[in-house]
This record gives sequence, structure tokens and C-alpha cells, in this order.
Amino acid sequence: ISNSSDSSTFIEHQYEVKAKRASAELYKEYVGIIESVRFSNTSHAALPWKVIDKKRGVWILENTDADKLHICGVTRVNTDCDTLINYLGDLTNKIDYDRFLHKAMIVEEINEDLQIMYTQFKTKHCLMVQYERDACVFQYLCRKDKKAVLVSSSVTHPNCPLNKDITRLSVDLSGFIVEALPEDPNQCSLVFVLKVNMGPGYFPHSLLWMIKRRQPLLLARIAAHFKEEK
Repeated sequence: ISNSSDSSTFIEHQYEVKAKRASAELYKEYVGIIESVRFSNTSHAALPWKVIDKKRGVWILENTDADKLHICGVTRVNTDCDTLINYLGDLTNKIDYDRFLHKAMIVEEINEDLQIMYTQFKTKHCLMVQYERDACVFQYLCRKDKKAVLVSSSVTHPNCPLNKDITRLSVDLSGFIVEALPEDPNQCSLVFVLKVNMGPGYFPHSLLWMIKRRQPLLLARIAAHFKEEK
């Protein structure tokens, strides 16, 4: 029993270490994204992020150095930081604001800030051909410098075995950074980041192009939810 307990504690510690590293990486991404939005009207070649669109109040950016899908969105939301971060972490809400997310469930709760989740995604191409992907990720909530960070990244877990009928995504980094605006604590800046490898097998370039421009728009749905609430 002792060996089993020690092994479980070690595995949980490994999840926590990976989660803290991912939150630090997401925070680092955040700094570069904010700089890229600030200098979007200049030819600042050193910035890794490029603004590719602005739609429905969301800045949409793509990382120019990436060899994989690496995108982000930036917007403002009319609510306080705590309310927003609680909304973002709730699985029921995720299904509402993420139109590509088909299924999400917690397979293990490590602690109140760290969970292991199974997620499944579906996309359609030409309105007929459907592409499915799934992922096993952790979800970790932390706070740093008056910002709330909700971050995910791929892990392995015995309750998330590979499904031979679905291609597994490799999620390098995914998540949100929420920061209350200094001039109005009831408004927040909200940044979404996604860095992912779509996995083996065919995935149309036209569909990747669509995801680049549509997935960051989940921020518009989140912002609209709080407008309707008010």
C-alpha cells in the first residue's frame, strides 16, 4: 500500500511540475502577444507574432516562427477577473464557447487547481467530411502579477487511453490569461493561446486556415455571454 501511495504522489508531483512550467511558458507568450498588438501598425520585424485579422472585437494573431498551428486572440470582456476565470474553467461553458469542442470530461482531479481532462474535437470540411481529434490534457489555474492563468498541455493518463478510431492531438500549449483593466476592475483583457500539432494523418490546409481564423473567435462568444448577462 505504501509503494502504491508513494507512486501516486510522485505522478501527481510530475503533473504539477509540468503544469507550472506550462503556466510560465504561457505567461512568456502573453508578453510577446501584447507587444505585437501594441506595435501592429509598425514594421517591427523582431516580434514573433503577426496580426492576421481583427473581427468581432478580437485581434487574431499567428506566430510567424512556428512550424505548427500556433495562434492567439486578444479581446476585452465586461466582467471582473474572478467571474471570468471561473466561467472559462467550467466544462459546461467550454462546450458553449468552443465550437470545435465536442466532448470534455475530468478523468482525475489532482487538487482544486489541477485536473486531468479528456477532450474530443470535431470539424467539418466542405460541409460533408468530418475530422475528429482527441486529447488528454491537464488544466491548471494559477495567478501571477495580478493575472489569472488557465493553461492546458498534453499528458498521458491511464484513464485516457488512445482510441484507434481517433487521431490524438499533441497540445503543446493552450489557455487563457485574464487581467483586470487598471482603469476599470469590472473589465478584463482576455488572451487566448493555442499551440498544437494536429497529429498524424491527413488534415486539409484549407481547414487549418479556417481554424486559424475561427478558433480565436471563441473570445467573441465569451465576451457576448457577459454582455447578455448584464
